[in-house]
Formats: sequence, structure tokens, C-alpha cells
Amino acid sequence: MISISPEQFAEILSKVKDSSEKGRTELALNGKQFSAEQFGEFCDALSTNTRLRKLNLGRCDIRAAGAISLGNALKTNRCLQRLYLNYNSAALSRKIVDGRGKNLVILKESF
Repeated sequence: MISISPEQFAEILSKVKDSSEKGRTELALNGKQFSAEQFGEFCDALSTNTRLRKLNLGRCDIRAAGAISLGNALKTNRCLQRLYLNYNSAALSRKIVDGRGKNLVILKESF
């Protein structure tokens, strides 16, 4: 896993906050190591994103607190269609599915 520097995190956050027509529809962050604070901010931004359709968070070492933050973000984010969570905590998918409607597919393989 690769720790995320403050500069890299600022770039990631700007991509997630961009809901304009030119905003990204796919974002691969697999293997990135977020701090707990960074992941909380990331989830806050994700909750209001209206462009992102595919998100890869495989091998990000997301644990219970991160799963709760992600589940809360997905309660309000209705555009994300595919979420890749391979190689994270086994209980992660269950925690997230509990907070989200039926239109999200959680996958174990990456894109």
C-alpha cells in the first residue's frame, strides 16, 4: 500500500468534488493508504458527487470506521453504480450494503 501525501490527497479530493460535466466518471484509488481523517473527508466529498459511476477502493485497508463513513456517504450518493472493494476487511461489504439501496453493485474484482 502507498500512503497518500497531503498534495496527492488534495488532488484526489478535487477530483471527487468535481461534479461538473467534465468531472470524472471513474476513479481508481486501489492500493492507496488513507489516514482516518483523509478517508472521512473523502467520504464527505463522495456523498455530494453526482458524476462518479465507478470507484475502485481495493487494497485500501478500509476498516470498520471507514466502512461506516463510506456507508453514510452512499446513503446520499445515488450516482455511483460500481464499487470495487477487493482485499479489504471481510465485513466491509456487509456494513456498506446495509446503508445503500439496491442500485449499487459491490464487486471484488478491479477495473
